[in-house]
Amino acid sequence: MAMDRSNGLCERCLKKGFITPGEAVHHKVYITAENINDTSVTLNLDNLEVLCRKCHAEEHADGLASDRYMLDEFGRVVMLDEASGGW
Repeated sequence: MAMDRSNGLCERCLKKGFITPGEAVHHKVYITAENINDTSVTLNLDNLEVLCRKCHAEEHADGLASDRYMLDEFGRVVMLDEASGGW
């Protein structure tokens, strides 16, 4: 649904006048242990935006100041042991 709404394009890039393919559906309100079962957060179309790899990486860059997480080659947030094969 989010991809359909944005025609598969990055919504943040479009606002800046750029046409970039969207690769990730991002939750504006981050999913946490406390709200994982709240469908108004997890499934609400208004809480979703389509982002390109660069915009998704920028969104999560501040939260990645951790030795537990990193961005993989597709701009997805992954735990270090998943990305490195067991660091």
